[in-house]
Amino acid sequence: MDAFLATVKQGARQADAVANARHAAAHAGAEQAVLYMGAGESPWFWGDVRGDEVFTEGDIVGVEVSARYHGYYGQVCRTMLVGNVSEQKRRMLDATRAAHDAMLPLVRPGVTGQDLFRAASGVLNEHGFEVPAGQRFGHGLGMSIGEGFNVSEDDVTPIPENAYMVMHPMLYKADIGACSMCGDQFFVRRGGAELLTRD
Repeated sequence: MDAFLATVKQGARQADAVANARHAAAHAGAEQAVLYMGAGESPWFWGDVRGDEVFTEGDIVGVEVSARYHGYYGQVCRTMLVGNVSEQKRRMLDATRAAHDAMLPLVRPGVTGQDLFRAASGVLNEHGFEVPAGQRFGHGLGMSIGEGFNVSEDDVTPIPENAYMVMHPMLYKADIGACSMCGDQFFVRRGGAELLTRD
């Protein structure tokens, strides 16, 4: 993630940021690195094949990096602003950060993905944003990306003690080329979330 974010500058190629992140992951010993991002208005899309697109003034860049190390996946999600962005894009970032912060204190063994999802959705609604249908704001991690349970409206699976997971509330508005997400990986302990990463 650090390698990706260090590349995000006005005029830099988006494909270079993706390549730098994958190279850094491989150099650190990752067996596989999977990256998705959204940035730019022409066109905006969520993916990793970027062509000749460059980061431009006013972009809000949402990115999700997952890497497999000794058979297990980790995942981190971040958002970066390029130069002066619109007030709407700043509000998106503030809302997703607030949603993530509202979810963290709820993490305990037995909480459900639905509980966490509803807490985040409530915060996003308070900030004036609607949550897209079918969205998920996290999931279990392990030998695959997303296993055991989802942080979604319809998952009432109790999350067990010592579960390894990520939460990543996300907003996107393709019409203005905007994507914002915040997410950290952690263990679910009796005393709460034991964060392994932090924005």
